[in-house]
Amino acid sequence: MPEDDQRATRNLFIGNLDHNVSEVELRRAFEKYGIIEEVVIKRPARGQGGAYAFLKFQNLDMAHRAKVAMSGRVVGRNPIKIGYGKANPTTRLWVGGLGPSTSLAALAREFDRFGSIRTIDYVKGDSFAYIQYESLDAAQAACAQMRGFPLGGPERRLRVDFAKAEETRYPQQYQPAPLPMHYELLADGYGRGRSL
Repeated sequence: MPEDDQRATRNLFIGNLDHNVSEVELRRAFEKYGIIEEVVIKRPARGQGGAYAFLKFQNLDMAHRAKVAMSGRVVGRNPIKIGYGKANPTTRLWVGGLGPSTSLAALAREFDRFGSIRTIDYVKGDSFAYIQYESLDAAQAACAQMRGFPLGGPERRLRVDFAKAEETRYPQQYQPAPLPMHYELLADGYGRGRSL
């Protein structure tokens, strides 16, 4: 399961492909398992091995579904081999495996220990959230350490992977706490609502 596999990513490596395989053919075979953001096909010179490809899904759950369902299946004329590709670290994480009672506060509490959080895109009841960190180091630490973390009960374990950095589903759901009240006494221009 992806929550137990530190190598699991939203990127899949597809090997043993026919040399003439097309992007359309790969998308047709895999798109039923989730949204494919990118397809890259590599065709080594003749005699240097078969073609292979990398498919980037929108999230880890989609990639995992495709990996389980398609492993050993025939695409074109060959039975394919599937593994996880390398992660592409970003400052934004996809967090899956959330229970219906997971709160925004619980996510913030568990994930802000790795560094400063810019935003959390989450609506209570969703099974996943997006967490945008200020730094890449914070996102990488959280991705490595929170995978498999029991949040919302021992039967629920988090699935965590890097996500496309620039998207926002729900604008500004989480903001760091406002400044303490005594900051209100500062001169105009430094009050709440302005950046320091």
